[in-house]
Parts: sequence; C-alpha cells; structure tokens
Amino acid sequence: MTDERVRALKEQLEHVRRERDAERASREEALIEIRKASEKAAQERHEEMMAQMRALSSALRDQKHEHAEHSEKVKRALDEEATRRQDKDARLSEIEEGLTSVRDGLKTEISKKQERGGDKTGIDRILEEIRKSGAEKTEMLLSLSDQIQADSRRRHEELRSILLANASARESMAFSDDI
Repeated sequence: MTDERVRALKEQLEHVRRERDAERASREEALIEIRKASEKAAQERHEEMMAQMRALSSALRDQKHEHAEHSEKVKRALDEEATRRQDKDARLSEIEEGLTSVRDGLKTEISKKQERGGDKTGIDRILEEIRKSGAEKTEMLLSLSDQIQADSRRRHEELRSILLANASARESMAFSDDI
C-alpha cells in the first residue's frame, strides 16, 4: 500500500506539474498577446501624434508665410505713404514759394507805382489783382488741403486694415504656439 500510495502521489505530483506548466505557458501566451496589443497601441498613438505634429508644423509654416506677407505689405504701405507725404510737402512748398514770389512782386510793383505818383486807379487795380490772386491761391490751397485730407483718410483706413490683419495673424501665431 505504501508503494501504491507513493505511486499515486507521484502521479498526482506529475499531474500538478503538467497543470502548472500548462498554466505557465498560458500566462506567457497571454503576456505575449498583451505586449503585442500594447506595442500596437503605442505605434498607433505614435503615428497619430506624428500626424498631428506634421499638421501643426504645416499650419505654423503657413502662418509664418502669411505673417511675412502682411509685414511686407505694411512696410510697402508705409513706404508709399512716406513718399506721398514727401511729394505733397514738396508741392505745398512750391505753392508757398510761388505765393511768396507773387506777393513780393506785387509789393514791389505797388512800391514802384507809389513812388511814381500814387496813381489811385492803378493802386485799386493792383489791389484788385492781389485780392483776385489771393482768392485763387486760397481756393487752390483749400482744394489741395481737401485732397490731402481725403487721401490721408483713405491711406489711414488702408493701413488700419493691414495692421488689423497683421495683428490677427500674430494672434493666430500666438494661439498656435500655445497649442
């Protein structure tokens, strides 16, 4: 009976060992499957993140290009405005010089007439010419002033819209940087 008992115990021990080995193999297979699933999920996350990074990089590149274009437009607009302002200042200086020249000529002519005997009708005629010339020059200056103001308002609105677009682009870039 002890031999039978020893044999039964050995068989039972062998049976338990086979169950243990089968369980180990089953656990190893499950671990391998879990590792494969984990690696696959990690690879998918990696690919998804890379796609997002490429999209962000493209968006930033586009915004950088857009920002450079807006900056160039603003620079050109400011240069054009400075050139226009210089041209207007030059024209205004020419007009002022012309007026000064006319005024000086009229003063000289009046002085000569007064020295010759004070011809009243000549003085009245000269004064009328001076008034007429002054009225024409005033009208011309007012017209030029109106043109300059209208052009300045128009340029101001253009610059304002460009600067607003530029600010919007900067804000978009700042938002993208925060992401």
